[in-house]
Amino acid sequence: MKIRTQKCFSGFFEMVIHSKIRHGHFMHGLAARMFLALCLFLAVVFGKGLCKIYAEELTMEEVVAGRKILFVRTIYPFSTEKGETLKGNEKGIPKGIAIDAEGKLFAIFLDRMKIQVFNNDGRFRYEFGEKGKGEGKYLLPLDIEISEDGRVFVLDSRQQKIIIYSNKGNFLSEFSIDYGRSGGEVPVTATKMGLDKKNGIIYIADTSNSVIRRFALTGEYIDSFGRFGHGEGEFSFPGQAAFNSSGNIYVLDMANTRVQVFGPDRKFKSSFGGFGDLLGEFVRPNAIVIDSKGRIYVLDRLISAIQVFDQSGNVLGVIKDLEELNLLKDAAPFDMAIDQEDRIYISAQDYHSIKVIKDLE
Repeated sequence: MKIRTQKCFSGFFEMVIHSKIRHGHFMHGLAARMFLALCLFLAVVFGKGLCKIYAEELTMEEVVAGRKILFVRTIYPFSTEKGETLKGNEKGIPKGIAIDAEGKLFAIFLDRMKIQVFNNDGRFRYEFGEKGKGEGKYLLPLDIEISEDGRVFVLDSRQQKIIIYSNKGNFLSEFSIDYGRSGGEVPVTATKMGLDKKNGIIYIADTSNSVIRRFALTGEYIDSFGRFGHGEGEFSFPGQAAFNSSGNIYVLDMANTRVQVFGPDRKFKSSFGGFGDLLGEFVRPNAIVIDSKGRIYVLDRLISAIQVFDQSGNVLGVIKDLEELNLLKDAAPFDMAIDQEDRIYISAQDYHSIKVIKDLE
């Protein structure tokens, strides 16, 4: 794959990076590393594509595999015991993340067994949640969604239930997701979900039975669609769902390495992707978000890359590390969320933090 960068330094020079997604990383030429080194040395803005780096709050504008992104910040877990932010290699295993209507980030930190809340500038606000088997407690919280009215929905993948909290973290109610099974189906297993905020419907990805189960926000089972297979409307290890302004549903079909598109009536419309390491292909698609322009961002966990598509599934580019960025490489990314300003949040497990970027294209 030959990728040409944007012109930088007001047209001073243009370079070509020859890249190939192989074994989870890009192989970059000397020109790419020289370019970053020059940006670090100058540390000022001369034109498009020049890096801008500051001391504690790193802000970097960079052309990454043909897409210009702004690196906004890194958000680390907060230790309420120590009263300080945990940085570096200290504990912090982020899983599901979500953004509320005020722009606050809600992040599950699995090692701490807490949901931590941060302002949109990255400052810690408060935490809530408790490990356990009782009502309002969880054993394996993996995914999180927030409704338009601010309620917080946490998926407990061990107990197969959703726990509902107020925006401040007060327990409200909970409900089982092991409903709607037909004859021959095994107990529900789910690690991912999606929330149709406009219609107030939760989409549970039942990986055991390869179907999507729909629940009202009050917990009532609505219906399900899909079945195991590799054809149109069939799933093998379904994952997250995302929704565009037209009501179309984009569902990750993880083992089939594709995205399937359904209309508001849940009827199959199209699909895109396929197994491979070229642009437009996936190895392990793990998270999906859609921005205000309708662009679709698909996170591939195994190759640590985010591919960008239009609403028809045409690939627009890829967001992938140059070695010096430490954005996704070896991060074992688990989830994504997008805020009202189209900033993308990435839970980077092996970096013990959440990365925030903005696509400037």
